Amino acid sequence: MRDFFSNNLKRATLLLWSGIFFAFMTLYTLISWIPNIATTSGMPFELATYAGMALNVGAFIGTVGIGWLATWLKINRLIFIYMLCGFIFMSIYANFDMSYGVMFGLIFFIGISAQGGITGFYPAAARAYSSHIRTTGIGWAIGIGRFGAIIGPALFGILYDAGIAIQTMFIIFSFPLLLAGIAALLIPQENLE
Repeated sequence: MRDFFSNNLKRATLLLWSGIFFAFMTLYTLISWIPNIATTSGMPFELATYAGMALNVGAFIGTVGIGWLATWLKINRLIFIYMLCGFIFMSIYANFDMSYGVMFGLIFFIGISAQGGITGFYPAAARAYSSHIRTTGIGWAIGIGRFGAIIGPALFGILYDAGIAIQTMFIIFSFPLLLAGIAALLIPQENLE
């Protein structure tokens, strides 16, 4: 454990763990609440049940896509681009009235961005830690992320029960994606090579 916070790893560890925490916070909120979000946004229940499918199909494509793109681009920049796109797509969803087809399209692109970006954190963690602490480092990073996966949906439920507008909550929960992307971008490059 001391190695994670040694002089050459402390910054990378804190940025990596906080990035994964914030990314999981939004992704697991979306996974847990997307049918409710869609119905509250005006989509009929029969269609809203398919919103989760659109999110997961996007997640599959985002995961494959970041793996393919990582052969050409630096992983921390890719994570930032994916998370920034997720932030933008969620902001558009929150601020504009749209047809159901556009809603499904945005949910699909949110899935690509959020899940694809999170997937990028795994190789980033593997590259950040040397072989003697790599497994433990990845485990701790994912474990810290799971706290975000618990806190995000719980906080969303509290705000939902308090009557906060879905549009406002979508804006609130888009910011962790932006923070995750910035954290990834700031990981020192020497820790990712």
